[in-house]
Amino acid sequence: MVKYVCPSCSAISETDKSFCPECGTSYLKKESENIKVESNEGGGLATAGLVCGILSFLLFPFVLGPIGIVLGSVAWNKGHPRGKAATITSIVGTVAGLLITIYWWNSY
Repeated sequence: MVKYVCPSCSAISETDKSFCPECGTSYLKKESENIKVESNEGGGLATAGLVCGILSFLLFPFVLGPIGIVLGSVAWNKGHPRGKAATITSIVGTVAGLLITIYWWNSY
């Protein structure tokens, strides 16, 4: 969720409101006057997704890969910057882990 800081009183509010809940200043000013604040929600989910994605290269790509994709996607939807990295790492880890598994399975 994207939040903004009021240019008048520095109160933090959500973007779907057109007035500051504290001082009543209109948010309909230029976009450059409002300062975006990145969400810290989903930090643990993003980290867990990143770890699952990395581990899925060599360990249980069928299990850890999808778990990492789901955790990373949820963190990404919550606005955490590492959520995208966790999702992409989990997808790459799943595909690479499956290819390594297929290669290993066919070599014996």
